[in-house]
Amino acid sequence: MSISKMISQRREELKLSYRELGERIGISHTYIRDVEKEKFVPSFEKVIQIANGLDLPLEKVIIETYRDQVKNLLLEMINLSYDHHINLSFNDWLQGGLPIKPLNSEETAIKDFALEMAQLLYKEEDTEYAELKMKVIKLIANDKYAKYVISILEELLLKMVAIKEAKGREGVKKVLKELGFIAYPTKKS
Repeated sequence: MSISKMISQRREELKLSYRELGERIGISHTYIRDVEKEKFVPSFEKVIQIANGLDLPLEKVIIETYRDQVKNLLLEMINLSYDHHINLSFNDWLQGGLPIKPLNSEETAIKDFALEMAQLLYKEEDTEYAELKMKVIKLIANDKYAKYVISILEELLLKMVAIKEAKGREGVKKVLKELGFIAYPTKKS
């Protein structure tokens, strides 16, 4: 749970307004509101004051504040890299000691997905197969009919997974042949 949600939830449990909490702990009610609305992550000094005023466990508050601060710094770095057309390779990302999944909020789902895909592709032992996966992703991302193509692919892949679970790999090969696919991608031994 983010620090903003933790503070908001506890303040509401205690039935305190922003102003009442602010007066209780000596912090501006607008500061508390802005923290709860995730306009920024509070400093450790301020979050300890808030935690004490709400009787929240300090260890958990400090950990969540740290996570939110790191998440915001990483998001800022990713946005700056994007804005200034700086491309970090996945190897550079790892060598820089940056976490694989730094962002977990709904607003950053696309960036989470991109990092997850990069990690999966990086782990792929068959470079030819990894390149094929990247090519498909690029084609879908750049295609003007992407929504249509993606909906068809999603339906096809879900059916293939169901067929594989019911009939195994041979069942999938049979269906792909019936659909007119010549080859079924396999990993090299």
